[in-house]
Amino acid sequence: MAGIGETARIVGHDIRNPLEAIAGDLYLIDDDAASLPDGAARRSLQESVKNIEDNLRYIAKIIEDLQDYARVMKPNIEKFDFEKALSEVLLIVPIANNLQVIIDIEKNLPQCTADFSMLKRILSNLVHNAVQACQTTEN
Repeated sequence: MAGIGETARIVGHDIRNPLEAIAGDLYLIDDDAASLPDGAARRSLQESVKNIEDNLRYIAKIIEDLQDYARVMKPNIEKFDFEKALSEVLLIVPIANNLQVIIDIEKNLPQCTADFSMLKRILSNLVHNAVQACQTTEN
């Protein structure tokens, strides 16, 4: 397990460096695109930049998950509202404008007892996968 952890750390580090360079270049491209006259070419370029940024975030998340898998996790058990966790996740997961999110949570649920950040990560993965599945079925 220690070998897997060390390999995950090295691979994560080696992949993150070029990802950060790509993200920096995308920022400059997006900035340049914003200065173009409004039109189909500008919108297409901005959409492509957004798609690449979404994929970069996804790759970074895979790296983070791989490194977390190899690391011994120590859960921080606490009580919290499930609705709060879901609300925080929906603030950070990018959701396309053409998708409608409906939250239907039973009223007066008892508080959850779990690791809040781990649960948020699980919910984030589920929502992210759902969004990707919806976008895939539209194409």
